[in-house]
Amino acid sequence: NYEEKLQRDRKISVDAKANTPGKQIDAWLASQSSGACQNKAERWLFSWHVVQLILLFIGLVFGAGLASLVLQYDGTQPINIISAWIVLAGLPFLLMCLWLLTLLPFRFPAISLLSEVVQRSIFQPLSAWILRHLNKSQNHGAADKRVFMPGQKLLLSMSNVLMQWFAFGMGLGVLLTSLYLLASSDLAFAWSTSFGIQAASLHTITNTISAPFVSFIEAAAPSLDLIKSSHYFRLEEAASQQFTADKAADQLTQWWPFLVASIATYAVLPRILTLLIARNRFKKTVLTDIKALPEYASLIARMNAPLVTTTHINSPKNSDILETAPPPKPMHFSLSAPLINWGQIKIEPALLEQALSNVGLQVESRFEAGGRNSTQEDTKIIAQLQQLKADDALILVKAWEPPLLEFKDWLGQLRKTIKGSIIILLLDPDNGHPSAADISLWRADLQQLADSGLYIEGLSL
Repeated sequence: NYEEKLQRDRKISVDAKANTPGKQIDAWLASQSSGACQNKAERWLFSWHVVQLILLFIGLVFGAGLASLVLQYDGTQPINIISAWIVLAGLPFLLMCLWLLTLLPFRFPAISLLSEVVQRSIFQPLSAWILRHLNKSQNHGAADKRVFMPGQKLLLSMSNVLMQWFAFGMGLGVLLTSLYLLASSDLAFAWSTSFGIQAASLHTITNTISAPFVSFIEAAAPSLDLIKSSHYFRLEEAASQQFTADKAADQLTQWWPFLVASIATYAVLPRILTLLIARNRFKKTVLTDIKALPEYASLIARMNAPLVTTTHINSPKNSDILETAPPPKPMHFSLSAPLINWGQIKIEPALLEQALSNVGLQVESRFEAGGRNSTQEDTKIIAQLQQLKADDALILVKAWEPPLLEFKDWLGQLRKTIKGSIIILLLDPDNGHPSAADISLWRADLQQLADSGLYIEGLSL
């Protein structure tokens, strides 16, 4: 029964020392899920980790291939450092900035569309395919339909994480391959462009690029002499003999610290940050989906309830409870729902909002029912809640007025629409908080409804 579930769930929360909804859900699942369910969860979680490792490996391979292609050197002509920097450092940094723009509260339609196309066409199908095959049952290789598969919104968040794993792996592959090629071969670098950029202008550009890392690696900032001496002219008669033999090594190899430091600064290190951002957003999406479950609010409320029992062999009657007795400590919810002000209680919005926040409640929309409203007007409010597809509801009532038959009838109609929690909040603006007797009266009167998703709590101002 409800009392047993209340004591059980509250004990789980206390034993696990869980003080946040996420930890409380973890503790409850660990305590109540069956062995078969835990095996499926562990199997799916293992599959998810494998998918991340696969995308990281694919990124490493792509990065290694890209660096090998860009830094290919046959000994006849030097590698253009401008094109190498753009492909290996500049382009990854630009793509990262575009992805970060999709996280802003306001949207850039073209960028958001491009990001969604990439995710839906590459990372979502790939992650779904890999998860499907990793989650196949051992019996004849058939897919186990009971194994959890993420919904569209969660799959989009997962593909975002996988995209960052791929990008991080690609940057790391570029960096490691570049270091390997530099260590195992004598690469020659020069610079050339058709835009007519002078050495002094390029020196200003390279100083700006190297600003984040010049204080750590001084040699990574190209000097003006290096830029002048390594300017490569394609149309010279003896282009391959442009650099004198005695200075060729110094002129053509001093660019590598700048290139390596740029790859690390603009293609690898920022991806660690974006990966953390994507993982954090993924966790929030998971919690949002959990909070949308019908029984979530009820479970969190039970796990945060005071460790007291509501029934006792010698419990006093409502008339025996003293008016001076302190009100019972209210539950702490984690819920956002529409608020119905029954009886049109006059209260300052800021004061009410703070009182609701103290018990973990947030208001999505506001309605006024009862009081001078007609029965038809109160019925329309239920229809509006149905249009909003509200799962839960908050009802503000006067603590000193016992629940009338009109209210009970309306509450029964509301239950047909609200499938989640209905939280009745008793309010006494004159005294700051409702009395223990009022709370006990409301609970005893509405107990006959036998509604496990119905909560009667006092709201302190």
